[in-house]
Amino acid sequence: MLDENIRVVLRIERPDAEPLSMSVVTAQTRVKLDNLAGAVEIDGNKVPIILRFHASLEPLGEGEYLVSCVYGTSTPIVTSSPATKDGSERSSFQYRDIAVDASVRLKKGRAVTILKDPDKKVSIELQSVEE
Repeated sequence: MLDENIRVVLRIERPDAEPLSMSVVTAQTRVKLDNLAGAVEIDGNKVPIILRFHASLEPLGEGEYLVSCVYGTSTPIVTSSPATKDGSERSSFQYRDIAVDASVRLKKGRAVTILKDPDKKVSIELQSVEE
């Protein structure tokens, strides 16, 4: 249990889309945010892509925390498309997880980038929560 409530903010910026922000207020030392991040179409059905952010917060004092986190996506991947008796195809799929993990020292009110590539920039920030 933390001594105070903290807002953990995850921000994802892409060059071709509006920024996405997710946040949770917690006094716990563990945070888990799973959210839908779009969908792909398989056999005419929309199958969700899941965005995952899991973190642990360890107080270091003076408003500073050690944040250990995993950020990633679970994306459906077609594994086979066998033909059915009527000649149509029915695809099988499984989720493939792609993730990065990071551990950073972070002061409240500051943001840190945990992933940056040509497709996206992912940052986390800790904010104070006024009672």
